[in-house]
Amino acid sequence: MKHKVYKTYQARNAVKAAQVTNHIKAQKKLGVSHAKAKAEAYRIYNIKAAVPLLEEVLQAKLKGWTLHALPPLPVV
Repeated sequence: MKHKVYKTYQARNAVKAAQVTNHIKAQKKLGVSHAKAKAEAYRIYNIKAAVPLLEEVLQAKLKGWTLHALPPLPVV
C-alpha cells in the first residue's frame, strides 16, 4: 500500500498529529499513563518537543532513587 505524500507542512502536521493521538489512545487502552504514551509517541514520530517530555517522565520515574557509590578498585 502506497502512502500518500502531502505537499504542505500543514497537511503533514495534521497526519502526524492524528498518528500521535491514535498511539496515545492505543497505549492508554493497554494501561500506559498518558504522559508515558505521549512521550513515546513524540519520540516515535520525531517531534521536537519529545526531549523535554522524555526528561520529565524519566525524572519522575527516578525521583525516589539514590545513587550508591561503588567501592574503590583494588590496588595491584
